[in-house]
Amino acid sequence: MSFLFPWFLAGLVGLVAPILFHFRQKQTKDVTKFSSLMFLETAPVKQRTQSQIQHWLLLITRCLIIALIALAFTRPFFRSAIAALSGEPPEKVVVLLDRSASMKRTGLWEEAVARVTEIVGSLKPSDLVQISAYDSSVTPVFSFADSKETGNGRDDKIQELLKDLEPTWESTDLGRALVHAAEAIEQGENTEGEPDSELSEGEGRVVVVSDAQEGSDIDQLKAFLWPEKIALEFENLTAKGVTNASIQLLPEARGLSHVKQQSSRYFRVENSLKSGTDMFTVRWRNADLTSASEALTIKVPPGETEVLKAPGTTTGVPAPILELAGDDHDFDNRAYTEAIAAQQLRVLYVGSEPDNDPQTALFFLRRALFPTRTLTPELTKKLPDDTFEPDVVRLFDLIVIASDGPLANAGVFRDYVENGGRVLFLMHAPEAAAALGDLLGIEGLTATAGNVTDYRLLGAINRRHPLLAAFADARYGDFSNVHFWQYRKLDDSKIPDAGVLSRFDNGDPAWILTPKGQGTVLTFTSSWKRADSQLALSTKFIPLLYAVLSNQAAATDTGTFVHVGEPFPVNIPPSEEGEAQPPAGSVVATVTAPDDSITSVTADDAGVFRNTTMPGLYSVSVGDQTSVVAVNLDPNESEIDPLDTEIIRKMVEPKVVVEEATADTTPSAATTAEERAEQRSRAKDLAKEKQQRLWRYLLFAVLALVIFEIWYSAHCRNKELKPQDSEAQ
Repeated sequence: MSFLFPWFLAGLVGLVAPILFHFRQKQTKDVTKFSSLMFLETAPVKQRTQSQIQHWLLLITRCLIIALIALAFTRPFFRSAIAALSGEPPEKVVVLLDRSASMKRTGLWEEAVARVTEIVGSLKPSDLVQISAYDSSVTPVFSFADSKETGNGRDDKIQELLKDLEPTWESTDLGRALVHAAEAIEQGENTEGEPDSELSEGEGRVVVVSDAQEGSDIDQLKAFLWPEKIALEFENLTAKGVTNASIQLLPEARGLSHVKQQSSRYFRVENSLKSGTDMFTVRWRNADLTSASEALTIKVPPGETEVLKAPGTTTGVPAPILELAGDDHDFDNRAYTEAIAAQQLRVLYVGSEPDNDPQTALFFLRRALFPTRTLTPELTKKLPDDTFEPDVVRLFDLIVIASDGPLANAGVFRDYVENGGRVLFLMHAPEAAAALGDLLGIEGLTATAGNVTDYRLLGAINRRHPLLAAFADARYGDFSNVHFWQYRKLDDSKIPDAGVLSRFDNGDPAWILTPKGQGTVLTFTSSWKRADSQLALSTKFIPLLYAVLSNQAAATDTGTFVHVGEPFPVNIPPSEEGEAQPPAGSVVATVTAPDDSITSVTADDAGVFRNTTMPGLYSVSVGDQTSVVAVNLDPNESEIDPLDTEIIRKMVEPKVVVEEATADTTPSAATTAEERAEQRSRAKDLAKEKQQRLWRYLLFAVLALVIFEIWYSAHCRNKELKPQDSEAQ
């Protein structure tokens, strides 16, 4: 038997008390006076010392009570060696090795491997051990079944396996790892990962080897009932440097800034609580890591976060990497974004208006099509009577038809729309309804001049439609200052599948979106020429025009924020046979990772790429089109301040949680291997004492002895008084 607190054995000195009590001087307390003796001289009563113990059982009982109380305070338990002799199964130990991105900090991984080796070396050959590496998921490295099969070669096998491990770029899910470890101890798993009844018995212990950083996810542990028989220990590691700052790019604000040539990017820098500096530099870098901007010096006090405006690039074009410098650890010093190149957009204007007439729709359209950060429009004008070759028409991304009468090339434009083209149709006269009918394949479509006494306003706008999403904000969605002098009244009920995006204040349709085949036709019943409306002079004109040009909302987040370990979608084109989906197993796209490795995406992957194993820029090739997806480190992984393990302690109470070392221990004050071995031995003793709880049985015995002592002492006293009572009678 061993004791957690052996110094309480000093309480056995209290055994002297009942012995002295039984050898105390015995005085006559019951005195009976007789009247016949009142005239006799009083003589002093001679005291006699009790030279022998009369009630041995009572003495032994009282000594046992004191001895058991002292023994209970020592917290006794049986060690594993004796437990093994009694036929109990060996101890099962699960070592959780943290290999998340924060473990890439200087010195952490090497120290973690050394700690795991120490822990395994401190176990008895009969003990079963499981090694599991965890980040956002849990990967078993060495199982209980492997431990049972390898026998004496267990330690060498584990060291060999640890050499092949290294930290990943994924986040830390500590809760998932703890639940997995507890279930492995309770169920026991064989080499195939299936429950094994022979491995499911015996005491258990979970040892976490980690930097115990604050960004660890412990949500799964909150909903898990921790088993009482499993002890939990922490082997917390400390990196060599204490200064760490992280950087994250923020999404671009939604609004009209999207149509500007240069919109500002903002970033967030978070400095660790125990950082030794508050000065850092930030600069843009190109994909080949060459500098793309001047260095911006920033100040972020320890434990605080700053949101700042990113510097402009010296090249005049966006750069994909924003880099931070000035701290001890660089694993989280880069933020990636898609550096979107300006897309060339070819626009065909079909109309008979002169080029330089400031009253026409063409005049305002030509001046509104300036290059932006994401679009480079190119305008081509054709007359309605010109010859249009179908192969040439297909080269245009958008066709604007300003019609005031029949359309000679309606069939060519109709084929263009049905094959996925987009047409913006401006009705300059009621006679244009016939041309719109030819374009949509509707016979007998007519229109009349709209009823306008003074002017009309837009009374209803479908701002939930993606085309008008830029105007969902109240700051940009007010069209009350846009007056419409004339329009063409068109019955939208005669157009199949027509969707009205906006109506005038009298209910007549203003903007109608009609799907046709794979393309769409957007009809304006009143255009932006000066005779029709004030739209071209409004601040709403350019955002609306660019929403139509790009076929999306006027402002969206420019980057897809994907974190390491998260999938991102890949657009799968239809097969050549025109099927909705390509054949199963066929390669639909290739993805080039930041390390230049190439992965194929097949039709079986449902258009999702899942192998995001590192931060950086992923190049996605679909057919002859290439796009870039930025994958960033999870921001939680940069929160390296010590995790409050008291939170975990409360989750598993009243179970055992032992901290082997604290995360704020400096390297100079770190415990030695011998001290850590002693701490682990102490932790094992505490775990076994908690599991056995012999002190409870000792207290039950004390309670029983106290009851017996009360009864037996009363019995002895009554027995002594009976002779005196009979003599008095």
